[in-house]
Amino acid sequence: MGLVGWIEKEGKTFYRASTPLKLLEILEEKENSVRKLREKLIKILPSLEALSQRKERLEAQILFGKEGIKTIYNDELKERTTVYVICTAIDRTEDLLKHFLPQFTKKRIKLGIKIKMLSVKSQEKFLKKYKLLEVRYLPEEYLSPASLTIYSNKLAIHLWSEEPITVWIENEEVVKQFLKYFELMWKIAKE
Repeated sequence: MGLVGWIEKEGKTFYRASTPLKLLEILEEKENSVRKLREKLIKILPSLEALSQRKERLEAQILFGKEGIKTIYNDELKERTTVYVICTAIDRTEDLLKHFLPQFTKKRIKLGIKIKMLSVKSQEKFLKKYKLLEVRYLPEEYLSPASLTIYSNKLAIHLWSEEPITVWIENEEVVKQFLKYFELMWKIAKE
């Protein structure tokens, strides 16, 4: 029974207010329910806290075409950190982004953003003109239509097909592992 009771008598409905003590009874039931809910929350709180402290999530996107590559390059300008690149398809990059690269390069140099790059010797003629660029060379058999760009806590894997595809990953742990890979290859590569 709630705060109002009713009965039907001789085809009529009669309503009657409950005793005011019923209000106190309802309040005590609600308090008891809240107390039980609080106890359950206290039990699961450590698990919820652990979830909130969990390692960084992996975020990934797939970008298509030269607009996708421009997105990565422009993000490099925003992040303003050293960029690590493994690219043996500089000629393809320059051909695809011939109207974008000169402006991007000017902005990059103005911001003082350095690039450390691993490439192959056959691409050297394309690389000589760039400033704030340190290059080491891998053997020609590493020539590939794919490249990696690592900066900040981001990694971009470019597949230089007719319409380029870029997988863009944002995750500190993934980037740390790829930087180790880059540093190992850097030690092996020739100046």
